[in-house]
Amino acid sequence: MRRKKKSLTFIIVLVLMFLGIGYAYLTTTLSINGVTDVDSNTWDVHFENVQVTSGSVSGEQVTQAPTIDVNGTTVSYHIRLKEPGDYYEFTVDAVNDGTIDAMINSVTSKLNGTTITTLPTYLKYTITYKYSLPVQENQMIKAGESETYRIRVEYRNDINPSDLPSVSQSLSLSLEVNYIQSDNNGVEVEDSLYSIGYSNAKIGSPLPQDLVTFNSYKAALEANFVPLFNKIVLKNDRIVAAYAGIKVGNEVLLLKGAGATYDEDTWECGHDAIYYEQNKTAMMNFFGATYCNEYLDDSTTYTRCDKDGYSARISNCGFAETFCPGDVSCTAFCQVEANSKVMCGQICAN
Repeated sequence: MRRKKKSLTFIIVLVLMFLGIGYAYLTTTLSINGVTDVDSNTWDVHFENVQVTSGSVSGEQVTQAPTIDVNGTTVSYHIRLKEPGDYYEFTVDAVNDGTIDAMINSVTSKLNGTTITTLPTYLKYTITYKYSLPVQENQMIKAGESETYRIRVEYRNDINPSDLPSVSQSLSLSLEVNYIQSDNNGVEVEDSLYSIGYSNAKIGSPLPQDLVTFNSYKAALEANFVPLFNKIVLKNDRIVAAYAGIKVGNEVLLLKGAGATYDEDTWECGHDAIYYEQNKTAMMNFFGATYCNEYLDDSTTYTRCDKDGYSARISNCGFAETFCPGDVSCTAFCQVEANSKVMCGQICAN
């Protein structure tokens, strides 16, 4: 019994020795070598350029005009609203002078130090972008760009006498906007304006200063007295799209101009028809397919719809126009040429 036990022990030791020797000859070294260069970056989001809007209360009703602190991160003001209808409004630019895209992480409005859930009935307090778009989370300011905030405090005049304050009030209103480095959730600020005038603008360019605009198509219609308007879409204060619009009853038709190319020497259309089918579908849904016809004219394809005196026409050259009935002949149109020039407006004649 003892002899068998020793033999077994010897065999085990011998096997382990051979395994150890074999392992010593099977070796591999894997290496990963690299150099990483990290560019310098700066983070700088701050306020600039305060401008008080014409019509705001002034004189002794302004204890302190809007002032930016030395860090450029706080705007302070102190005003007095004496009677219903008084308001104070100013704009200020939020500027990204850094090299990193920024986006809004949170927006908090406070009244007397407490997050606002409701305002006193006699007070209206709004903070929007320049064209009345709400300031919301995830909206971006790209590096080297800016967004304009519009701040307005108003003593409302559309209230009942019982809603007026019985004693003078001192209200502390504040807005805190927290910016962080932008990520995949970041969205560009997009706003829509409406016009009834003629503009000579380009996609990618700022809005022309001489163009009269409105914050809603309803306001444009009230100023024009006909159901035609133009819609202009902006992102980061740059024009990105334009539409011809028509309102009949409670329905609104929008036809997107742009997308076609032209040879400016011959004025021939490139027939790329980027938005043609999209516009045609919108027209047929609005008027009804039985009221629409497609035809060819000088190698350009058109679709025209007519119903109850209202008409709209589009082409595969990016041209879109609407017509309205009545004693006044009106045409609204949007089109884009090779240089991305947008023409939006109306022509009215008795």
